[in-house]
Amino acid sequence: MASTSSRPIVIHTTPPLQPLPASDAQSIYYIALFQLACPGRWAATVADWADNGGALPYITHLDHLIQPHHLFSLPNFTHPDEHLSSTQRAEAECWTAFIHGKVTDLVHHSLYSLPHNYSASVGKAHLSNLTFPTSQYIPQRLRGMHKARLQHVGLWGLGGMNENDLAVEDQKRLENLYVTAPGGTVAPRAWNGWKSGREFEDRRRKVGENELRNILRNAMDPLKRLLGNKPYFYGERPCSIDLWLFANLSLIITTSLPNPIFADLLRAEYSGLIHHHDRLLQLLFPVTSESRSSNYVSSWNQTPTITSSTPKLSLWQTIQASLTWSSSPAEASPTSSRTEKKKLNKSERDFRRARWLWYAGALGSMVVYLFASGLIQIEYVGKEEEDSMEEIEDEEEELSDDDEELVLDPEEEEDIIIVVEPEEELESADVEPDQEGPNPAPNEEGLEDIAEEVAEDIENPYNDRED
Repeated sequence: MASTSSRPIVIHTTPPLQPLPASDAQSIYYIALFQLACPGRWAATVADWADNGGALPYITHLDHLIQPHHLFSLPNFTHPDEHLSSTQRAEAECWTAFIHGKVTDLVHHSLYSLPHNYSASVGKAHLSNLTFPTSQYIPQRLRGMHKARLQHVGLWGLGGMNENDLAVEDQKRLENLYVTAPGGTVAPRAWNGWKSGREFEDRRRKVGENELRNILRNAMDPLKRLLGNKPYFYGERPCSIDLWLFANLSLIITTSLPNPIFADLLRAEYSGLIHHHDRLLQLLFPVTSESRSSNYVSSWNQTPTITSSTPKLSLWQTIQASLTWSSSPAEASPTSSRTEKKKLNKSERDFRRARWLWYAGALGSMVVYLFASGLIQIEYVGKEEEDSMEEIEDEEEELSDDDEELVLDPEEEEDIIIVVEPEEELESADVEPDQEGPNPAPNEEGLEDIAEEVAEDIENPYNDRED
């Protein structure tokens, strides 16, 4: 246990994978780096997955976040590559990229893809500091990220698959049991025996393990040749290559995995890399013990750690804390008592007052914007406007009535004045035969007959007049 005042540098790591203090290679690299560069001035603590936007691990110096490229500017920090020449530093960068591109993928394949390794080791480590509901999606999200990378490089499922992944493969195999003819006819494939599926899976697993061993050899052989008989890659002092390889191999050698293909191959064919790992671990955390496994546990137990003071809240406590308007998590925690709260000084009261004023200003600005932009409109209708609206409605009703047929009242009397011009063409039987022209003018008797007929039509408009 270490205090923050005596150890200003804090490494916020992923959950521990026993006996390691972390479950990823980068966290172990930072632990080895600070133990080598500035021993006694750092400590490790397990971070929450919500810290730093979920980007773990990260480093703070006096509670300030430090970017990885600014680590070497910290006071009293010794760069592990300072004893290398410019050519050796360039080569070290290339070999570091080689480890990231080859060895790290193989380590992740052993932890996340090989059968039983994830559920028995890394999966339990990720669930150790999680509560509901984060325990339902964070481990799957982390494994999904590694799965996408391993599928891209062709390592996912190589050498066997987990039970959940096998269910998906079984569904695909079931779909392949039937053949669809060009005409749409579906027929089953030829039967190969009751144990055909099991034999196929065993055959695929053995072929995948052999292919995996070849990939492991292609990745470890160059490192074996580079190390040779030297204690470290570039002489008597470790550099960044040694630290990165040490961090990756620690996840394979130190932990007890149910499917130790990688570890067995290292112990059988790459004993020099195993000794390199043990030598660097003894340099960082020296112990004296008889067995190698006990050395691993005793060495990693010397890692200086800081226990997080933030209590773990349940789902209900988290909801209560989120609904509490407080300035610090300690005040929002329901476990803190009122007697332990310190009295607020003037600056804190001013800060709270300014915060509430800011909330009120933001809310007021939003309301003003809604009315000024026209998104929300309030209209007032007076008495005169109501009368005008009623008149408009009456006019619309009258217009609709005009479209209906008009029915005349037969009893209604109207005064009609008929004007007969002498030049008007009238068809009448009383026409003088002596008149010349195509349209002879009617005589006086014919005009009188026409006037009588018109008067009868006016008096009886619905009676048919006899021709």
